[in-house]
Parts: sequence; structure tokens; C-alpha cells
Amino acid sequence: MHSTKKISKVLSETQHFRKSSIGLKALKEIFKRQTSFFIYRENYRLLKKTLKINYKDLETITSNNQKRVHFQKKIIKDIYNTITSARSFIEYFDEDKSFLENDFDCFMKELRNFIVHQNYIPLISKLKHTQSEQNRFESFNTIPFNDYLDNQINKFPKRHGLKKAKLFIKEIGNEPSLNNILRSYNQKLHIYYKKIVMEIVLDNYDILKSLIQEVEVLNIRLKDCNLNVDTHSPITEAHLRYLKLLIQNKETA
Repeated sequence: MHSTKKISKVLSETQHFRKSSIGLKALKEIFKRQTSFFIYRENYRLLKKTLKINYKDLETITSNNQKRVHFQKKIIKDIYNTITSARSFIEYFDEDKSFLENDFDCFMKELRNFIVHQNYIPLISKLKHTQSEQNRFESFNTIPFNDYLDNQINKFPKRHGLKKAKLFIKEIGNEPSLNNILRSYNQKLHIYYKKIVMEIVLDNYDILKSLIQEVEVLNIRLKDCNLNVDTHSPITEAHLRYLKLLIQNKETA
């Protein structure tokens, strides 16, 4: 049996540590970015799942019946959620606007706006045959989108992102693979996410290393009192493992 006084002391010190630790504040900044990015990642996962499920049914690709109409509405909704969550992540954390001002991201932003205004994307389901496989993907007619951008440029001539979006359309041409566009965007977002997380690690390297050591000592004391670490520790064991991995990645980079 552990004395109430000993348990109370450990819990009090743990609570004080939560309030005073500089390392915890830095770690919270990492998890802010992770939470926002994971919302996007989940939306993208659901979009890919929708495509995969429906591509198993050839009728949704080759016919013009109600089933295909429902399929396309679901895709458009998932695309909108994916782009919107990506934009929320980027706009909140891209303080120097280095990501937001490139042609690709301007295209994605305006594609989202196009969906809001038009409530559709002119999707074209395609089957591409090769000797080894049959590839199914969503393309879309960029002409209506391009016309929309021209109209927006006339209304808002100072919005340079509109012109950048048109440059990206010129690069990809008409009827590009939407699957490939979203896949490329996902790769760019992953790279950007890792970059902004590692910036925090680099800026707070010594502080975060000390945080690991301090929390490990606290966790030993919590366990010694038969207290659940994940309930009472400032950092869950899973989060502590993640932090150690970030530190290790910095040290081996």
C-alpha cells in the first residue's frame, strides 16, 4: 500500500509540471499541427475508400443511371471535404505563405471555390487498359473550371491566385486524372507537415530532450504508486514514443 501523502505529492508535482514545463508547450505545438493534418488525412482516406468501393462496380463508371449520379455526388462531397481540410491546415500554419502562393495550391483553392459556387465538378470516369492491368480513375473537364476562373479574374483582377490556378490548368491540360492530382497534393502536404513539425523539433531540441527525461522520471514515480501513466502523466506513453522518434529522426538526419 502506498501512503495517501506520497500519492498526493506525486500528483501535485505532476500537475505543477503540466503548468510550468516549456517542453510541454513546444510539444503541444507539434500536436496542434498533427491534429489538423490528421483531419485532412482522414478525409483523403475516405475519398480513396469511396473511389475504391465504387470502382468495383463497373455500372457506376460506364452508365448514366441514378447509381452513377449518386456516386459522383459522393465523390464531389469527399473531394470538397478533403480540399477544405487541407486548406484549413495550410492556412493556419503557413505563416510565411510559402506553400499557399504556389500554382498547385492556388489551383486546389479555386477548385474548392468552384465546387462551392457550382456544386459540381464535370467528372469523367475513365478506364485505361494496359497489357498488365485495367486502371480506373476520375478525370474532369477543366474547360468549365477555366471559364469560371476567367469570370472571377474579371471580377477580382487583383487576386493573383486566380491567374496562378489558370497556369496550373495550362500545365495539366484538359481531362487530367483527378486521382493523380489529389495523390500529388497529398504527397506535397505530407512533406510540408513533416517540415513544420521538424522545425519545432530543431528549434526546441534541447528542451524536448530534457522533457523526455523529466517525464520518464515522473512516470517511474507514478508507476511506483500504482497510478496509471496514461491517465496521470503529462504525456501518454504513445506520445512519448512519438516524441522519441522525432528526436531520433533529427539526430539521424
